[in-house]
Amino acid sequence: MKNIVLNSRYSVEECLRILKDNSRKNTLLPNFSNFDKKYQFESDKDTFILKRIYSRNYYAPILKGKLTKISSGTRLEGEFETRSWAKTYTIIWFAFAILLCISMVILGIHNLFTQKKFIFDSLFPVFFPMFFILFGVNVFKSMKRQAQGWEKEMIEFLQKKLESTSLSEQR
Repeated sequence: MKNIVLNSRYSVEECLRILKDNSRKNTLLPNFSNFDKKYQFESDKDTFILKRIYSRNYYAPILKGKLTKISSGTRLEGEFETRSWAKTYTIIWFAFAILLCISMVILGIHNLFTQKKFIFDSLFPVFFPMFFILFGVNVFKSMKRQAQGWEKEMIEFLQKKLESTSLSEQR
């Protein structure tokens, strides 16, 4: 997870207003007049959640943050997260893949040593699980890589709209 800290010259209330004006509310029905707004914004006093709309990537980042008043304006501290059900899906997928792979490798090794089938039939259960796992790792890594680009885009959006300066970005 990536942490960010930004400073803005605006007050907390002004920052919340700017973010609300430049993003969409959380609604179940699509609002066809706001296609220029890429982000959905929710706030509760000084805490907020900013996430991308229409991402088609379940690993798209969600920025959960807090606005605090400082002498020169407002400090925005936030942390990028992944949707919890996307993490759950990943765990379930890899658990299924590992169980499938273990059973297929055991079957393949058993068939290889007993020579009950042709050599191809014995090697397929040994190599298929490796390709299955590699495919899953590649898919999840590519989704994460795309999401990292969106993190940068969200940071640039915040810096531009709040006229803020970046203090730090940490992984």
